[in-house]
Amino acid sequence: RGGGTSATMLDHIEVDAYGAMTPLSAVAQVTKKSAQLLTATLYDASLGEAVKQAIEDSGMNLNPQVDGDVVSIPIPKLDKSSREALGKQAKKVAEAAKQRLRRVRKDAMDEVKGVKDDFSEDEVNRTNDIIEVLVEEYSVVVDEHRDAKIDEVMGSE
Repeated sequence: RGGGTSATMLDHIEVDAYGAMTPLSAVAQVTKKSAQLLTATLYDASLGEAVKQAIEDSGMNLNPQVDGDVVSIPIPKLDKSSREALGKQAKKVAEAAKQRLRRVRKDAMDEVKGVKDDFSEDEVNRTNDIIEVLVEEYSVVVDEHRDAKIDEVMGSE
């Protein structure tokens, strides 16, 4: 059944650790203890407050508690406004993914442009067309994942 608590729901969070933004998964192991509780076991207990702050700042309306090398993250029941906020978050994450796809497309086309003198115009155009098709295919995949996540969140009780 979808819509439940999952340790992966914190995958997008980055922690200010050792002077750099670091994925939460690089500084802690997140596990599901119950339907309403996640825990993050820190690899370095000194990062407890930074992890707590990153989770609080995630926009997920979470209130983590630090206890030594473990951060407990109670997951509140979702009301309508929380579901809507999570839907908006899914849209933001999807848009960021699509922006990255567009940057990859631009970089790939710039790469092709840089070597176009070594290939025929037809080969260059065919390669650019392939790049466009791939970017469009993955853009559709991002949209499908976004829509599935919104459906999952909005349908949860």
